[in-house]
Amino acid sequence: MQIRPAFAAFLAAFALISCTPKADGGAACVPEAARRWIVVNAADSLSAAEDRGALHVYVDGSASMVGFVRGGTRGERPFADLIGMLPQLPGIDHSAVTATRFDRRLTPLSPAELIAMEEADAYLCPAGEPDCDHQESHIDAALADAARQRPGTLSVILTDLWIDNTTLNTSDAVALAAPLDAIFARGDGIAIYGYESPFDGRVSGLPSGRGDVRPARHHFYMIAIAPPARLEALRRAMALAPSASVRGKAKYALFTRAPAINLKPDDRPLAMPGGGPLAGGIFLTHDNVRVQQFDLDRSAGLRAATTGGAPAQWRGPAADAVAEGAVWTGPVRGGTRVFRQADDNCAPASWRPLGENADGWQGSAFALDPGQAARRLTPGIYMLVGEVRRTALDSPNPASKWLRDWSFNAASEAEALTRPVMPTLNLDETARLLEAALIRAAEADPVVTGGFAVALRVK
Repeated sequence: MQIRPAFAAFLAAFALISCTPKADGGAACVPEAARRWIVVNAADSLSAAEDRGALHVYVDGSASMVGFVRGGTRGERPFADLIGMLPQLPGIDHSAVTATRFDRRLTPLSPAELIAMEEADAYLCPAGEPDCDHQESHIDAALADAARQRPGTLSVILTDLWIDNTTLNTSDAVALAAPLDAIFARGDGIAIYGYESPFDGRVSGLPSGRGDVRPARHHFYMIAIAPPARLEALRRAMALAPSASVRGKAKYALFTRAPAINLKPDDRPLAMPGGGPLAGGIFLTHDNVRVQQFDLDRSAGLRAATTGGAPAQWRGPAADAVAEGAVWTGPVRGGTRVFRQADDNCAPASWRPLGENADGWQGSAFALDPGQAARRLTPGIYMLVGEVRRTALDSPNPASKWLRDWSFNAASEAEALTRPVMPTLNLDETARLLEAALIRAAEADPVVTGGFAVALRVK
């Protein structure tokens, strides 16, 4: 939550300047690191270009999925509706659509064959072939194939997340970890939509070995893999989906290295109490440079170092900067890069980097302490660029709790069979694998989740 001072404090605390244009529009008049926070305007909505790319639909063709087709009613048939709806869903780019069926193998589907997946016969073994390919579900292979798609592709997997692959020489967890790592490493995210559906079929693969379990309702999932902008476009499109069985009915979790999708520049990020060594300043006068500016009386600041001058404060990233449903809470690291103005020529060498420090940071919050600044900085003009980076992830994460709630294991099978909606075997392990892969990605390359830039003149 960001601090919004009263209007009177606005006038006293800072000035926003715009004057004679430079040839470059003013962007070169500030350090490159600061431009995303004070010059580049963040779009309020996704542009069509951000959602441009191929769409690839994967359908779980294993026999366990037939229950979702047979169980569908005229008023509630979410699985079949998704198969028919995704290739033409308004709000996403579907100019290049391909499809694949997965069971024991991956099989490309023509448009007509994809439509045929809305019928029960597509999931049943032919007469005389009781051990056909439909008897297994190689979700690991579908994920690995999605990780190999052309960059920018939106891959959507429809499945009950009940992995069954007898060809594996490893555990299911090991088989799933590699494609998850590959997906996050290339910058894609993974969104999981969870649906409950009418069901008319037998559930196989139970830990007890029972073969007579036929729940009336069961869960299935839509897994979307794409760059963050395309995942957000899909989320918005799904909220307006034509199918009443799908629209607004899903649980949702987003696993992404970049949970902040709405990082807007803020021309007044720091709140400053009245009085003290810090005051509003007017000294950067370049076109398009809208930056909060402070003057610091160094002598008064040095005195404040012993008496305790009131700091200007930034409370951290705005709550609406984080994508809806993002699994993102966890350890963060704040840091401030300091640049000193060498001249006013708007050239690359006009700002000299002085390094990065963690002074004034507590978690994702920052305080510009006048005493500390007076001790560290000599008279001159400076740009302070503060950024917060996520360095890990809380696991289990509160945003993925519903995945664990929809899970059961061998010990809880008897209780699971009494629920109104049949849960999913070891779904909590899937959530753990997703979180673990995201932790590895965050640790390898911490991603900015918020930031600011302010100008400071020390006199």
